[in-house]
Amino acid sequence: MDTVRAFVYYRENYLMGVARPGALTSDGSHLTLQSNDLQVVWQAPVSDVRVKKGMGILTVSIKGEKASILTAVGGRTSPRPSDELTALLESGHGIADAPSVRDAQYVSWRGMPSVGAYAQGQKALRAMFESLGVLD
Repeated sequence: MDTVRAFVYYRENYLMGVARPGALTSDGSHLTLQSNDLQVVWQAPVSDVRVKKGMGILTVSIKGEKASILTAVGGRTSPRPSDELTALLESGHGIADAPSVRDAQYVSWRGMPSVGAYAQGQKALRAMFESLGVLD
């Protein structure tokens, strides 16, 4: 299976902390979240991952422990994606209907996510998790 990458914003706690840009990567057997500087935030076999849908968020658990909360767009205090992260995202196969990195940056910078850009990103993330069989 080809490697699939998605642009996400992640945080550990829904109410606390800044949503940070990252790349979600899957080769079909493993799922990896990399930070803005390409450090591995977490990595797990797909069989250990469960994802729960929420209102505009996706909560990722690994072996029953919450690993992170993912969204398609960040907030006003979110850092912009680094050049390294952008290069990583653009080097792989994208997810159908996901917004471009540039669109996601614009939406985050404005701090006012448009319904279209937000829905496309969330739908794409859900579709990725559904295809992996980990979405509850």
